[in-house]
Amino acid sequence: MMSEIRVEHMPDLQAVARAVVDAGAKGLRTGLHIMQAEAARIMRAERYATGHLAQSLNVNVLPPDGGNITGTLSAEAPYAPFVEYDTRPHIAPLGAFDSWATVKGFRATGVSLRRGTPLHSQLVIRGWLAVRKRGTKGIHFMRRAYLAKSQEAVQIVKQRIQEALDNYGR
Repeated sequence: MMSEIRVEHMPDLQAVARAVVDAGAKGLRTGLHIMQAEAARIMRAERYATGHLAQSLNVNVLPPDGGNITGTLSAEAPYAPFVEYDTRPHIAPLGAFDSWATVKGFRATGVSLRRGTPLHSQLVIRGWLAVRKRGTKGIHFMRRAYLAKSQEAVQIVKQRIQEALDNYGR
């Protein structure tokens, strides 16, 4: 005896796959934004000087390539790697300490330090000498943000994909 299977309404599997990949990309973007906010929060908690580094954080999700979804969270400030990772003692450009000294001086004294004043210049030189002698200790803001929020980001991607599957064809 032979059984017969009859499919009346065959789903468009390519459309389902596209919907799942698009939902995954949207979930990835949301997850990366959560990690971006956490990295900025870590920088604020560490009282990192000017705020420029937090403002340079950038989320990018590439257009899906087949079933692959790729996204990045990056810091575009040129000095970002030196804040993320520790550095050995080195000679940094003296001008790199201007904004740092203005903010650090204000936090220490409560008075705005104008560039070129003796106190501001002294703070610039102290910072420069410290980096020359000891290097810098990284705050590992990206790594810490990833460790704190990556599981939440993965759950969001899974949730968005499941929602796309549940809502397909409704």
